[in-house]
Amino acid sequence: MTNQKLKKYPNNSIKKNLKELLGNILLNHTVWILVVIISITAIVLIPIFGTRRNLFNIIIQMIPMGMPIYGEALCLMTGFFDLSLESTYAVAPIIGVLIIKWAPDFPGIVYIGIAMVMITGIFIGLINGFLSVKLRINPFLVTLCMMLILRGLCLFLIPQGIFNLPKAFVFLGSYKILNNTLPISILFLIIVVIVLNWMLIKKPFGRHLLAVGSNERAAYLAGIKTERIKITVFAMAGMLAALGGFIASGRQNSVLSAMGAGNMVLFFAGAILGGVSLQGGIGSIIGVLGGIFLLQITSNIITLSRINPYLIQVVHGCILLIAILMQSFRTKLIEFTKLL
Repeated sequence: MTNQKLKKYPNNSIKKNLKELLGNILLNHTVWILVVIISITAIVLIPIFGTRRNLFNIIIQMIPMGMPIYGEALCLMTGFFDLSLESTYAVAPIIGVLIIKWAPDFPGIVYIGIAMVMITGIFIGLINGFLSVKLRINPFLVTLCMMLILRGLCLFLIPQGIFNLPKAFVFLGSYKILNNTLPISILFLIIVVIVLNWMLIKKPFGRHLLAVGSNERAAYLAGIKTERIKITVFAMAGMLAALGGFIASGRQNSVLSAMGAGNMVLFFAGAILGGVSLQGGIGSIIGVLGGIFLLQITSNIITLSRINPYLIQVVHGCILLIAILMQSFRTKLIEFTKLL
């Protein structure tokens, strides 16, 4: 009997490790497999796709959009979502620029305006958090109302947009280093990914965040301050959306009232494609980065293929549907591996 147990133990251990490896691949790396497959297909069918210039454009263009996608991903991991991020993406840099225009000769006004971009994003997130968590109003209703209010505010403040922004304001979105070849925004994205990944994996806040998303009641009974976690995530999401709008305004050297309009579908799709569960408690920063890459690659292929612009919304809807189907399929596969 002892010999039989000794023989079975290594097999069980190997089986368990294989199950964990398969589950990890299905959860975190499916999107990267799709990125590789779609990229190779695009290079074959559209030769210009694989050029150095085009690949650089894909990376640069994904950065502004990637910030609110990360904000939405954090919300979904915690068990809720924020519909107002697309409007925060626009209103935060608009307020920053208007402050600069209001007192252009005031010492340090540009840096005050930049600070106000971040403060605006955080403030909007705190309002959403207070109404949703403290007053216990449904986050869908709160953030939907906030989205409409902020979008109307954008149209009221700058119906036609503001152009030719100060150099310091466009620094993050347009400045390049290494003989004007490497955009500083790429380095900034790397820093953001490293910090968020470190926070989610290494810090108690990240573990508490996922615990709240997985089972809020159990997390509360375990001593986790669930309300504080959720309000903090709302604030972080607002800040990331504001940061994305700030980078976008730097890239285009302008702020427009239509910035981010209609992109809420893409924010959800990027997070879900990256392996974030709609039920909360599951997700990874590296996986979401893959989702952002996949969205931008798809957008680039659409542009290079010269698809009728009226079909763009159809494509975006299909992307979201595919993301939801992938999430359902991935969850079922992971559950299947647990039964093996």
